[in-house]
Amino acid sequence: MIWDKNATLKATETACTKASEHMLSHDIKFITVFSNIARYKLLRKDSQKEMAIIKQTFGDNVPILGFYTYGEYASFETHEYKAWSNFQNQTISIAIFAE
Repeated sequence: MIWDKNATLKATETACTKASEHMLSHDIKFITVFSNIARYKLLRKDSQKEMAIIKQTFGDNVPILGFYTYGEYASFETHEYKAWSNFQNQTISIAIFAE
């Protein structure tokens, strides 16, 4: 969980960077963004900064489809747990659809 507005926005930058690593030579058709409602509640009036970061990374002309979620189930691997699905919140997921 993220407890700080600056860390939340930095995580958005990181998600954009990771999503775009292999897309530089591809024609991006659209992007989907799934942001957890807890991020919105944390950011409040600064929530538009999250979208600004995404647009700055991918360009103003790339269509974006997105919505707020109420948590996600995802697996992760640690020393104690191997591929168990766990409830997570305050996450952002970005998927790029390109040719």
